[in-house]
Amino acid sequence: MMESPTPEQIKNARLLCGLTQTQAAQMIHVDMTTWQRYEYGSRKIPLASWELFLIKTGQIALQIQPMAAI
Repeated sequence: MMESPTPEQIKNARLLCGLTQTQAAQMIHVDMTTWQRYEYGSRKIPLASWELFLIKTGQIALQIQPMAAI
């Protein structure tokens, strides 16, 4: 299971892609102030949002698991 990233990991992941805070925020459908709070550590990024950011920026691969038989 994925762990919550540190503020430094969030900022480094954004900078690695050459994105502004505004661009990063738009990728995961939040406003820039919310993204800044993630980077400053005053708010934790939801794991689903973090994973979405990593997938959209190509930092992790999308893993599709087959549906279980009903």
